[in-house]
Amino acid sequence: MFYFNPKLNESYTPFLDQLAKNNISYKNFYSNGYYTADAISSIIASVPSFKDLNIITTNYTQNKFFTLPRLFRYFRFQTAFISTQFHDSILLFSKLSGFKKSIGFNEFTNVYEDNGWGIHDEYGFEILNQEIDKYRSKRLNYFIFYQTVSSHPPFTYPSTWKEKKFKNNTNVKNSLLYVDKQVDKFFHLEKQKGAYKDKINIITSDHTRAVSSNDIRKHMRIPLIIVHPKQQNRIIYYSGSHVDLLPTIVELYGYKEEYSSAGKSLQKIDSDNFVFMTNKSNYFSICRNRIIKFDDIKGNSEFVNLTLDKDSRYNPLKQCNENIQSYYQSSYNSMLFNRFYK
Repeated sequence: MFYFNPKLNESYTPFLDQLAKNNISYKNFYSNGYYTADAISSIIASVPSFKDLNIITTNYTQNKFFTLPRLFRYFRFQTAFISTQFHDSILLFSKLSGFKKSIGFNEFTNVYEDNGWGIHDEYGFEILNQEIDKYRSKRLNYFIFYQTVSSHPPFTYPSTWKEKKFKNNTNVKNSLLYVDKQVDKFFHLEKQKGAYKDKINIITSDHTRAVSSNDIRKHMRIPLIIVHPKQQNRIIYYSGSHVDLLPTIVELYGYKEEYSSAGKSLQKIDSDNFVFMTNKSNYFSICRNRIIKFDDIKGNSEFVNLTLDKDSRYNPLKQCNENIQSYYQSSYNSMLFNRFYK
């Protein structure tokens, strides 16, 4: 997105750029893991990703977690998970995490054109709009998690799509533009129905495209846009990650009961906010505005760089190392022994 990376020569996502500018956007938001499955579990259950285990692709999917669908069912919302990706494990996790309805690729692969990874997004948005209309016609509150796929490799779009614009590196750029157009159509339709001001929309990415860089920020930083009808637009520069979304939504909806989370509400983050992530080779953290690499075998940390904060008078490595060890051990053991939520 041009809004999050002004170094681009042109925007491939003009609508999303405008949406970010006119709403709440986070400039230093990160994925906790490297794959789509990592992101799904971190967002829905606020559980961090680890190098050697993942909730969705292992038996840990049977663990008990406090999840977004359970939060919204407390408020008597209807809940639905829609994924057009060819991934049975993600769909199974959605059911186990508490979604009342899960719609996967098996329900419409014979009807819609796909890109080898999943169903093209314009067809996914059709399903999304149909579900919204069902709830709205019955005056029911709803929470829907919708996963798009067209901006994922192999970066293709329907053969019938005639709005292709870019000539160089056409697959990547035009697939991003294609997704942007589908999001634009969705919001335009919501405004036509008079529903735009009645709900909160949260838009983020599961992970970045693989890049050849030693800068972990380029590997892990992703956009986050919150479209909230009752909050003013602003830019947030403090660091946050996928696991922070659940506690943020908990706060936005005023949930007062006990719950589990490995994150912190983005409504309360500051310069001391802690981010923990893995690229499946190493663990990294953003702690006290510094990027730190953590060795889970030796239990020690080292600075990767100081580009986020060049104040050399303060060395937080010792405290950050203790924070990282504590967070890692607590989260990892909670996963192993099913202690995240009781």
